[in-house]
Amino acid sequence: MDLSSLHRYPNYQEEFNRCTTFPRQWDFRYSKAELAEHGFFSVDGSSWVVCFSCGLEINVQVDNRDSLLVQHATKSPLCSMVTGNNSINVPLPHKTIYKFEKDRLYSFLSSHFPWPVDVYSLAKHGFFYDQRKRSSCCFECQLQIGSWTQGDSSESEHSKYSPNCRFYLSGEGVENVPLGQEDTPLGRQVVQSSFAGETWPSRRAIHVVERPKIPNYRESKDRLASFSTWPASMKQRPGELADAGFFYTSRGDLVQCYQCGGGLKFWGLEDVPWEQHAIAFPECPLFRALAKTLKTFLDLKRTKSTTIVAIQNPNRPEEQETKFEIDDEGDSSMAPGGGEEKEVRLCKVCLTKELGIVFLPCAHMVTCPECAPQLTSCPICRSKFSAYVRSFLP
Repeated sequence: MDLSSLHRYPNYQEEFNRCTTFPRQWDFRYSKAELAEHGFFSVDGSSWVVCFSCGLEINVQVDNRDSLLVQHATKSPLCSMVTGNNSINVPLPHKTIYKFEKDRLYSFLSSHFPWPVDVYSLAKHGFFYDQRKRSSCCFECQLQIGSWTQGDSSESEHSKYSPNCRFYLSGEGVENVPLGQEDTPLGRQVVQSSFAGETWPSRRAIHVVERPKIPNYRESKDRLASFSTWPASMKQRPGELADAGFFYTSRGDLVQCYQCGGGLKFWGLEDVPWEQHAIAFPECPLFRALAKTLKTFLDLKRTKSTTIVAIQNPNRPEEQETKFEIDDEGDSSMAPGGGEEKEVRLCKVCLTKELGIVFLPCAHMVTCPECAPQLTSCPICRSKFSAYVRSFLP
Protein backbone atom coordinates (compact mmCIF):
# COMPACT_ATOMS: atom_id res chain seq x y z
CA MET A 1 0.00 0.00 0.00
CA ASP A 2 1.62 3.23 -1.13
CA LEU A 3 0.43 6.34 0.65
CA SER A 4 3.75 8.15 0.62
CA SER A 5 2.41 10.86 -1.67
CA LEU A 6 -0.43 11.71 0.71
CA HIS A 7 0.25 14.10 3.52
CA ARG A 8 -2.84 15.41 5.26
CA TYR A 9 -6.51 14.45 5.41
CA PRO A 10 -8.54 17.38 6.76
CA ASN A 11 -11.79 15.55 6.02
CA TYR A 12 -10.92 13.27 8.92
CA GLN A 13 -10.12 15.92 11.50
CA GLU A 14 -13.21 14.82 13.43
CA GLU A 15 -12.73 11.72 15.56
CA PHE A 16 -16.26 10.62 14.76
CA ASN A 17 -15.59 10.68 11.00
CA ARG A 18 -12.42 8.64 11.46
CA CYS A 19 -14.33 5.99 13.36
CA THR A 20 -16.84 5.56 10.55
CA THR A 21 -14.07 4.40 8.17
CA PHE A 22 -13.43 1.12 9.99
CA PRO A 23 -15.22 -2.07 8.93
CA ARG A 24 -17.61 -3.77 11.34
CA GLN A 25 -15.32 -6.78 11.73
CA TRP A 26 -12.14 -5.56 13.41
CA ASP A 27 -10.10 -8.10 15.36
CA PHE A 28 -6.76 -6.35 15.72
CA ARG A 29 -4.83 -5.34 18.83
CA TYR A 30 -5.80 -1.67 18.66
CA SER A 31 -9.52 -1.01 18.84
CA LYS A 32 -11.35 1.20 16.39
CA ALA A 33 -12.08 3.72 19.14
CA GLU A 34 -8.41 3.89 20.20
CA LEU A 35 -7.20 4.35 16.63
CA ALA A 36 -9.73 7.08 15.91
CA GLU A 37 -8.88 8.86 19.16
CA HIS A 38 -5.19 8.98 18.21
CA GLY A 39 -5.85 10.38 14.75
CA PHE A 40 -5.98 7.25 12.59
CA PHE A 41 -8.56 6.19 10.01
CA SER A 42 -8.90 3.22 7.69
CA VAL A 43 -8.44 3.81 3.97
CA ASP A 44 -9.90 0.64 2.49
CA GLY A 45 -11.01 -1.47 5.43
CA SER A 46 -7.70 -3.35 5.55
CA SER A 47 -5.24 -3.56 8.44
CA TRP A 48 -3.52 -0.38 7.24
CA VAL A 49 -4.44 2.82 9.06
CA VAL A 50 -3.33 6.39 8.38
CA CYS A 51 -2.96 9.45 10.61
CA PHE A 52 -5.08 12.28 9.25
CA SER A 53 -2.58 14.88 10.46
CA CYS A 54 0.86 13.61 9.42
CA GLY A 55 0.00 10.86 6.95
CA LEU A 56 1.81 8.15 8.93
CA GLU A 57 0.65 4.68 7.91
CA ILE A 58 0.73 1.71 10.29
CA ASN A 59 -0.11 -1.91 9.65
CA VAL A 60 -1.97 -2.93 12.80
CA GLN A 61 -1.76 -6.58 11.78
CA VAL A 62 1.99 -6.54 12.50
CA ASP A 63 2.68 -7.54 16.09
CA ASN A 64 4.18 -4.64 18.03
CA ARG A 65 4.56 -4.49 21.80
CA ASP A 66 4.64 -0.69 21.88
CA SER A 67 1.48 1.23 22.57
CA LEU A 68 -0.14 3.08 19.70
CA LEU A 69 1.00 6.41 21.15
CA VAL A 70 4.62 5.23 21.40
CA GLN A 71 4.58 3.99 17.81
CA HIS A 72 3.16 7.28 16.62
CA ALA A 73 5.69 9.34 18.57
CA THR A 74 8.63 7.19 17.42
CA LYS A 75 7.78 7.20 13.73
CA SER A 76 6.39 10.71 13.45
CA PRO A 77 7.58 12.79 16.44
CA LEU A 78 6.58 16.12 14.91
CA CYS A 79 2.98 15.12 14.20
CA SER A 80 0.56 17.53 15.81
CA MET A 81 -1.36 14.60 17.30
CA VAL A 82 1.84 13.65 19.16
CA THR A 83 3.08 17.09 20.18
CA GLY A 84 -0.34 18.39 21.13
CA ASN A 85 0.09 21.48 18.95
CA ASN A 86 -3.00 20.62 16.97
CA SER A 87 -5.69 23.14 16.17
CA ILE A 88 -7.91 21.13 13.85
CA ASN A 89 -8.44 17.77 15.57
CA VAL A 90 -12.00 17.57 16.88
CA PRO A 91 -12.22 14.93 19.63
CA LEU A 92 -15.44 13.45 20.87
CA PRO A 93 -16.83 14.71 24.18
CA HIS A 94 -16.30 12.15 26.92
CA LYS A 95 -19.76 12.20 28.39
CA THR A 96 -22.00 10.52 25.86
CA ILE A 97 -25.48 11.96 25.49
CA TYR A 98 -27.55 9.27 23.84
CA LYS A 99 -30.19 11.81 23.00
CA PHE A 100 -27.82 12.57 20.11
CA GLU A 101 -28.18 10.16 17.18
CA LYS A 102 -24.49 10.79 16.48
CA ASP A 103 -23.48 9.46 19.89
CA ARG A 104 -25.74 6.45 19.50
CA LEU A 105 -24.23 5.67 16.11
CA TYR A 106 -20.71 6.02 17.50
CA SER A 107 -21.48 3.45 20.20
CA PHE A 108 -22.03 0.87 17.43
CA LEU A 109 -19.23 1.97 15.11
CA SER A 110 -16.57 2.01 17.82
CA SER A 111 -17.35 -1.48 19.11
CA HIS A 112 -17.57 -5.00 17.75
CA PHE A 113 -21.31 -5.17 17.15
CA PRO A 114 -21.90 -8.77 16.00
CA TRP A 115 -25.45 -8.75 14.67
CA PRO A 116 -26.57 -8.49 10.99
CA VAL A 117 -28.57 -5.30 11.42
CA ASP A 118 -27.93 -1.85 9.96
CA VAL A 119 -26.37 0.18 12.79
CA TYR A 120 -27.39 3.46 11.16
CA SER A 121 -31.01 2.35 11.36
CA LEU A 122 -30.58 1.28 14.98
CA ALA A 123 -29.18 4.68 15.96
CA LYS A 124 -31.90 6.49 14.02
CA HIS A 125 -34.59 4.56 15.89
CA GLY A 126 -33.23 5.38 19.34
CA PHE A 127 -30.82 2.53 20.04
CA PHE A 128 -27.25 2.70 21.33
CA TYR A 129 -24.90 -0.19 22.04
CA ASP A 130 -24.07 -1.03 25.66
CA GLN A 131 -20.81 -2.99 25.43
CA ARG A 132 -20.95 -4.03 29.07
CA LYS A 133 -24.38 -5.62 28.66
CA ARG A 134 -23.81 -6.51 25.00
CA SER A 135 -27.26 -5.20 24.25
CA SER A 136 -28.88 -2.58 22.05
CA CYS A 137 -30.68 -0.13 24.33
CA CYS A 138 -33.24 2.59 23.69
CA PHE A 139 -32.15 5.88 25.24
CA GLU A 140 -35.76 6.81 26.08
CA CYS A 141 -37.58 3.67 27.31
CA GLN A 142 -34.46 1.65 28.27
CA LEU A 143 -35.59 -1.33 26.16
CA GLN A 144 -32.72 -3.81 25.77
CA ILE A 145 -32.43 -6.23 22.86
CA GLY A 146 -29.61 -8.72 23.21
CA SER A 147 -29.60 -10.34 19.77
CA TRP A 148 -30.81 -9.70 16.26
CA THR A 149 -31.40 -11.94 13.24
CA GLN A 150 -31.14 -11.30 9.54
CA GLY A 151 -34.14 -9.30 8.36
CA ASP A 152 -35.02 -7.77 11.75
CA SER A 153 -36.23 -4.19 11.59
CA SER A 154 -35.11 -1.88 14.39
CA GLU A 155 -38.37 0.05 14.11
CA SER A 156 -40.65 -2.99 14.21
CA GLU A 157 -38.72 -4.66 17.03
CA HIS A 158 -38.92 -1.43 19.02
CA SER A 159 -42.69 -1.28 18.59
CA LYS A 160 -43.11 -4.98 19.38
CA TYR A 161 -41.28 -4.97 22.71
CA SER A 162 -41.93 -1.41 23.86
CA PRO A 163 -45.10 -0.11 22.19
CA ASN A 164 -45.53 2.72 24.68
CA CYS A 165 -42.07 4.24 24.21
CA ARG A 166 -42.50 7.99 23.71
CA PHE A 167 -39.69 8.10 21.17
CA TYR A 168 -41.25 5.33 19.09
CA LEU A 169 -44.81 6.71 19.29
CA SER A 170 -44.19 10.25 18.13
CA GLY A 171 -41.03 11.70 19.57
CA GLU A 172 -43.18 14.29 21.35
CA GLY A 173 -41.56 15.49 24.54
CA VAL A 174 -38.37 13.55 23.74
CA GLU A 175 -35.13 15.46 23.26
CA ASN A 176 -33.75 13.55 20.28
CA VAL A 177 -31.12 15.25 18.12
CA PRO A 178 -30.95 13.75 14.60
CA LEU A 179 -27.66 13.23 12.81
CA GLY A 180 -26.24 16.51 11.51
CA GLN A 181 -28.24 18.74 13.85
CA GLU A 182 -25.76 18.81 16.74
CA ASP A 183 -24.96 22.51 16.32
CA THR A 184 -28.56 23.69 15.99
CA PRO A 185 -30.70 25.38 18.66
CA LEU A 186 -32.15 21.95 19.48
CA GLY A 187 -28.69 20.42 19.93
CA ARG A 188 -27.53 23.25 22.15
CA GLN A 189 -30.72 23.03 24.19
CA VAL A 190 -30.18 19.31 24.81
CA VAL A 191 -26.60 19.93 25.90
CA GLN A 192 -27.66 22.69 28.27
CA SER A 193 -30.39 20.58 29.85
CA SER A 194 -28.04 17.61 30.20
CA PHE A 195 -25.37 19.63 31.98
CA ALA A 196 -27.54 22.00 34.00
CA GLY A 197 -26.78 24.90 31.69
CA GLU A 198 -23.00 24.73 31.90
CA THR A 199 -20.75 25.69 29.01
CA TRP A 200 -20.12 23.10 26.30
CA PRO A 201 -16.88 23.78 24.40
CA SER A 202 -17.44 22.73 20.79
CA ARG A 203 -13.75 22.25 19.99
CA ARG A 204 -10.86 21.29 22.22
CA ALA A 205 -7.32 20.58 21.04
CA ILE A 206 -5.20 17.78 22.48
CA HIS A 207 -2.57 19.09 24.84
CA VAL A 208 0.48 17.23 26.09
CA VAL A 209 2.24 18.96 28.97
CA GLU A 210 5.47 16.97 28.75
CA ARG A 211 6.52 13.67 27.21
CA PRO A 212 7.51 10.96 29.72
CA LYS A 213 11.14 10.08 30.44
CA ILE A 214 10.36 6.34 30.38
CA PRO A 215 7.46 5.90 27.92
CA ASN A 216 7.48 2.09 28.14
CA TYR A 217 5.67 2.43 31.48
CA ARG A 218 3.15 5.04 30.41
CA GLU A 219 0.33 2.51 30.63
CA SER A 220 -0.86 1.77 34.17
CA LYS A 221 -1.17 -1.96 33.42
CA ASP A 222 2.51 -2.11 32.40
CA ARG A 223 3.57 -0.39 35.61
CA LEU A 224 1.40 -2.72 37.66
CA ALA A 225 2.91 -5.77 35.94
CA SER A 226 6.40 -4.66 37.01
CA PHE A 227 5.46 -5.25 40.68
CA SER A 228 5.25 -9.04 40.32
CA THR A 229 8.32 -9.37 42.59
CA TRP A 230 7.49 -6.46 44.92
CA PRO A 231 8.30 -7.44 48.55
CA ALA A 232 5.14 -8.73 50.22
CA SER A 233 6.22 -7.11 53.50
CA MET A 234 5.85 -3.60 52.10
CA LYS A 235 2.76 -1.70 53.20
CA GLN A 236 2.57 0.24 49.94
CA ARG A 237 0.57 -1.86 47.53
CA PRO A 238 1.43 -2.22 43.82
CA GLY A 239 -1.89 -0.70 42.75
CA GLU A 240 -1.42 2.58 44.60
CA LEU A 241 2.23 2.82 43.54
CA ALA A 242 1.28 2.28 39.90
CA ASP A 243 -1.52 4.85 40.22
CA ALA A 244 1.07 7.34 41.48
CA GLY A 245 3.14 6.83 38.33
CA PHE A 246 5.72 4.39 39.68
CA PHE A 247 7.03 1.10 38.31
CA TYR A 248 9.22 -1.37 40.21
CA THR A 249 12.94 -1.53 39.37
CA SER A 250 13.39 -4.98 41.01
CA ARG A 251 16.02 -3.48 43.34
CA GLY A 252 15.02 -3.53 47.01
CA ASP A 253 12.05 -1.18 47.44
CA LEU A 254 13.21 1.27 44.76
CA VAL A 255 10.45 2.49 42.47
CA GLN A 256 10.74 4.97 39.64
CA CYS A 257 8.34 7.46 38.05
CA TYR A 258 7.87 6.89 34.34
CA GLN A 259 7.13 10.59 33.75
CA CYS A 260 9.94 12.47 35.51
CA GLY A 261 12.36 9.54 35.96
CA GLY A 262 12.72 10.18 39.70
CA GLY A 263 13.08 7.24 42.09
CA LEU A 264 12.06 6.65 45.70
CA LYS A 265 13.18 4.01 48.19
CA PHE A 266 13.36 3.26 51.95
CA TRP A 267 9.58 3.53 52.27
CA GLY A 268 8.15 4.03 55.76
CA LEU A 269 4.99 2.41 57.09
CA GLU A 270 2.97 5.64 56.87
CA ASP A 271 4.32 6.85 53.52
CA VAL A 272 1.64 7.53 50.90
CA PRO A 273 2.91 7.17 47.31
CA TRP A 274 1.17 10.26 45.93
CA GLU A 275 2.29 12.47 48.79
CA GLN A 276 5.89 11.27 48.67
CA HIS A 277 5.92 11.76 44.91
CA ALA A 278 4.85 15.36 45.42
CA ILE A 279 7.35 16.01 48.19
CA ALA A 280 10.39 14.57 46.42
CA PHE A 281 9.63 15.70 42.88
CA PRO A 282 7.28 18.71 43.05
CA GLU A 283 8.04 19.66 39.45
CA CYS A 284 7.04 16.27 38.02
CA PRO A 285 4.40 16.95 35.33
CA LEU A 286 2.60 13.75 36.29
CA PHE A 287 2.13 14.90 39.86
CA ARG A 288 0.95 18.33 38.77
CA ALA A 289 -1.47 16.75 36.34
CA LEU A 290 -2.72 13.80 38.33
CA ALA A 291 -2.74 14.82 42.00
CA LYS A 292 -5.99 13.41 43.35
CA THR A 293 -7.18 16.61 44.98
CA LEU A 294 -6.08 20.21 45.16
CA LYS A 295 -5.82 19.77 48.93
CA THR A 296 -2.72 17.64 48.50
CA PHE A 297 -0.28 20.50 48.99
CA LEU A 298 -2.00 21.56 52.20
CA ASP A 299 -2.22 17.96 53.40
CA LEU A 300 1.53 17.60 52.94
CA LYS A 301 2.07 20.33 55.52
CA ARG A 302 0.28 18.16 58.07
CA THR A 303 2.02 14.88 57.20
CA LYS A 304 3.43 13.00 60.18
CA SER A 305 7.20 12.88 60.60
CA THR A 306 8.68 10.65 57.93
CA THR A 307 11.90 10.00 56.08
CA ILE A 308 12.28 8.80 52.55
CA VAL A 309 15.10 8.77 50.03
CA ALA A 310 14.56 10.44 46.67
CA ILE A 311 16.84 9.68 43.76
CA GLN A 312 16.76 12.00 40.76
CA ASN A 313 18.51 9.37 38.64
CA PRO A 314 18.07 5.83 40.02
CA ASN A 315 20.80 4.53 37.74
CA ARG A 316 23.51 6.76 39.24
CA PRO A 317 25.65 6.04 42.37
CA GLU A 318 24.20 6.17 45.85
CA GLU A 319 25.81 9.54 46.61
CA GLN A 320 23.17 11.10 44.36
CA GLU A 321 20.54 10.35 47.00
CA THR A 322 18.90 13.21 48.87
CA LYS A 323 17.01 12.83 52.13
CA PHE A 324 13.91 14.86 52.88
CA GLU A 325 12.29 15.15 56.29
CA ILE A 326 8.95 16.66 57.19
CA ASP A 327 7.94 17.35 60.75
CA ASP A 328 4.53 17.58 62.35
CA GLU A 329 4.49 21.36 62.05
CA GLY A 330 4.79 21.23 58.32
CA ASP A 331 8.28 22.76 57.96
CA SER A 332 10.09 20.96 55.21
CA SER A 333 13.79 20.71 54.51
CA MET A 334 13.10 19.79 50.92
CA ALA A 335 14.13 22.10 48.12
CA PRO A 336 12.81 24.07 46.48
CA GLY A 337 10.42 25.80 48.88
CA GLY A 338 8.02 24.27 51.32
CA GLY A 339 4.78 24.08 49.36
CA GLU A 340 3.27 27.38 50.51
CA GLU A 341 -0.47 27.70 50.49
CA LYS A 342 -0.34 30.09 47.54
CA GLU A 343 0.87 27.19 45.39
CA VAL A 344 -2.53 25.62 45.83
CA ARG A 345 -4.10 28.59 44.07
CA LEU A 346 -1.89 28.30 40.99
CA CYS A 347 -2.82 26.62 37.72
CA LYS A 348 -1.13 23.21 37.66
CA VAL A 349 -0.41 23.50 33.93
CA CYS A 350 1.28 26.91 33.55
CA LEU A 351 2.10 27.34 37.28
CA THR A 352 1.75 31.11 36.97
CA LYS A 353 -1.91 32.11 36.86
CA GLU A 354 -4.64 31.59 39.45
CA LEU A 355 -7.08 28.71 39.25
CA GLY A 356 -10.40 29.62 37.71
CA ILE A 357 -11.99 26.67 35.90
CA VAL A 358 -14.11 23.80 37.25
CA PHE A 359 -14.39 20.73 35.02
CA LEU A 360 -17.68 18.88 34.75
CA PRO A 361 -18.94 16.43 35.76
CA CYS A 362 -15.99 15.65 38.08
CA ALA A 363 -16.03 19.18 39.63
CA HIS A 364 -12.24 19.46 39.95
CA MET A 365 -10.59 22.88 39.83
CA VAL A 366 -7.00 22.66 38.59
CA THR A 367 -6.33 25.10 35.73
CA CYS A 368 -6.63 28.76 34.85
CA PRO A 369 -9.07 29.96 32.15
CA GLU A 370 -6.24 30.28 29.62
CA CYS A 371 -5.00 26.68 29.96
CA ALA A 372 -8.37 24.91 30.18
CA PRO A 373 -9.21 25.07 26.44
CA GLN A 374 -5.98 23.18 25.65
CA LEU A 375 -7.07 20.11 27.61
CA THR A 376 -9.35 17.23 26.72
CA SER A 377 -9.42 15.53 30.12
CA CYS A 378 -9.39 16.56 33.76
CA PRO A 379 -5.75 16.75 34.93
CA ILE A 380 -6.71 15.47 38.39
CA CYS A 381 -8.80 12.35 37.81
CA ARG A 382 -7.79 11.76 34.17
CA SER A 383 -11.41 11.42 33.03
CA LYS A 384 -12.43 13.35 29.94
CA PHE A 385 -14.55 16.34 30.88
CA SER A 386 -17.76 17.18 29.06
CA ALA A 387 -17.92 20.84 30.01
CA TYR A 388 -16.25 23.43 32.18
CA VAL A 389 -17.39 26.53 33.99
CA ARG A 390 -15.63 29.71 35.16
CA SER A 391 -15.22 29.86 38.92
CA PHE A 392 -13.48 32.11 41.43
CA LEU A 393 -11.45 31.32 44.53
CA PRO A 394 -12.40 33.07 47.77
